[in-house]
Amino acid sequence: MKELTADYNSILRFVGGKGEINLINERDVERAGLEISVGFKGSKPKPLDSLTQSGGERSIALMAFLLALQKRIAAPFRAVDEFDVHMDPKNREAIAKLITFNWGGRNEQYLVITSGEISVPEEGTHVIIVQNVGGSSKVAELKPEVAGVKAVD
Repeated sequence: MKELTADYNSILRFVGGKGEINLINERDVERAGLEISVGFKGSKPKPLDSLTQSGGERSIALMAFLLALQKRIAAPFRAVDEFDVHMDPKNREAIAKLITFNWGGRNEQYLVITSGEISVPEEGTHVIIVQNVGGSSKVAELKPEVAGVKAVD
């Protein structure tokens, strides 16, 4: 748990946060679980819940947890659906950069579904966009030199 929490914090620092991951009720199989805590802008980390953090803050915390966890999972392919739906543009871009950063140290591939704008932060990142344009699907590759462009030619 210490290594997972350290990785979680490394990711959160990138977006101005800090947090903890704790195993709770470890001796009771029926009640055991993980408690994910997060704090932003210098606030003390608090357990995730719908009353304490905004939707964007919870989304950031969960993406940071998943990215920290991926170093310990052997699957080369991951799917993330609308991770950014509650995020502001600044945090959406920060988390997108972290996804493409290859945090796990291997060559993971991501299927990311989003209605938000995508930018490609690094050379060598391969992004394919499928968009509904005029009632039909259009497929294009997003190249670094046109990063941030939403429309597909």
